[in-house]
Amino acid sequence: MVKFRLLVVFVVSALFFSSCDNELKLLDEWKDIPVVYGVLSPNDTAHYIRVEKAFLDPEKSAFEVARIADSLYYPDEQIEVFVKNVATGQIYGLQRVEGNAEGYPRETGDFAEYPNYLYKFKLGQGETLTEGGLLQFILNRGPGKDTVFAQDEIVSEMKIRDPSGDGEILNLIPESRKQSVRWRSKDDAGVFKVTMIIKYKELNPESSIWEAKQIDWVLSNRLPNEEGDGGEIDYTGAQFLQTIGSRIDASVQRQRIFDRVEVKVEAGSPELYNYINILQTSTGITSAEVVPNYSNLSEGYGLFATRNELLVKDLFISGSTMDSLRNGRFTKDLNFQ
Repeated sequence: MVKFRLLVVFVVSALFFSSCDNELKLLDEWKDIPVVYGVLSPNDTAHYIRVEKAFLDPEKSAFEVARIADSLYYPDEQIEVFVKNVATGQIYGLQRVEGNAEGYPRETGDFAEYPNYLYKFKLGQGETLTEGGLLQFILNRGPGKDTVFAQDEIVSEMKIRDPSGDGEILNLIPESRKQSVRWRSKDDAGVFKVTMIIKYKELNPESSIWEAKQIDWVLSNRLPNEEGDGGEIDYTGAQFLQTIGSRIDASVQRQRIFDRVEVKVEAGSPELYNYINILQTSTGITSAEVVPNYSNLSEGYGLFATRNELLVKDLFISGSTMDSLRNGRFTKDLNFQ
């Protein structure tokens, strides 16, 4: 029989792949075990890293302890958190902030939602995270304890080859015709997420105001960079129209106007790709006593990785596609004008 149970959670929370199972169980005797999660992007103006500790209590279950915030966080005066841009030598000291106030609430579950501490830093004016350069995470836990390190290469910028944007017209008719999203990237990308953002407007009958709406259609959320040269993913006009039809409630009778389409390609580093693949093998707290885990920290558990993204705007649909949107089998009841 296992005497102690140690439960650790990593909160991805919209940083990259929201479909990941974010619970991980471990078994260990008591010691100071840091738990870190941070995915940084050169596109962000502020950067956040979750820094916590694993917990164990021989008198209480892990689920009881998980609701006690003091069991999750180091005292702020005990630790120092840094990120170093190796290319420039710049070292950033991170400050503890309340994640709920910053717009990053913790999902409701087994763990205490408040307080919800994150560590934050912002770049100075004119500073950037050098794409292709190396970032280091540094956690100083005080006297007598080893400093915890992790590092990852910043994912380089991508180029979307198709669609090109700039007012391009997407002709999705006939519905069976294969359409493609194609992009180029360097080999410092490990995995890609591709999202088509479908924008439209609804007329609010009470205010007579056209309200902006959008559908985020994820074409792929973990496509590997197999060739080290980018990637491609296909879809059809039928899938496009069926997605709209399934994501808008036809019982809500409103006038609707189609606006435009955007395509977003997000790239994660190989470290992030490895982490995602490992988490896919776990079914959470109902799984076996010990599940496979992945960490790139020098000590403890978690992930310090990077991502990048590219957005193509101002894509429109052809007249024949608009006719199918108004009158076609998937969307005829949605009242598009």
